[in-house]
Amino acid sequence: MEHPAMIVSIQELNNAPIRRAIIVPGTSTRITNAQGQTIRVHHEVPASPSNGLDHTTYFMSEQVRTVPLIRFRRLVGAIEQRHVREIEDRLCLVMGLFR
Repeated sequence: MEHPAMIVSIQELNNAPIRRAIIVPGTSTRITNAQGQTIRVHHEVPASPSNGLDHTTYFMSEQVRTVPLIRFRRLVGAIEQRHVREIEDRLCLVMGLFR
């Protein structure tokens, strides 16, 4: 079973001898708050030809993790820059970082 993920680590880490990448995992499950909106720490990315997603995906910034590069099967596309910025904002939110 394949699960989408956005790599957020710098290329130097991805190329390092440890052969790991830091990712934000995606899910097809939409989690909502009491007002019916997607929760603040998730970002919705609709499927498109450029990003290669099969379905709308919710990237979960609260579940950042490192994974071995061997787990990656294939590159399916690139997430549009506006979505990358939104996910970065959510990472700053959950980590208490300031921009």
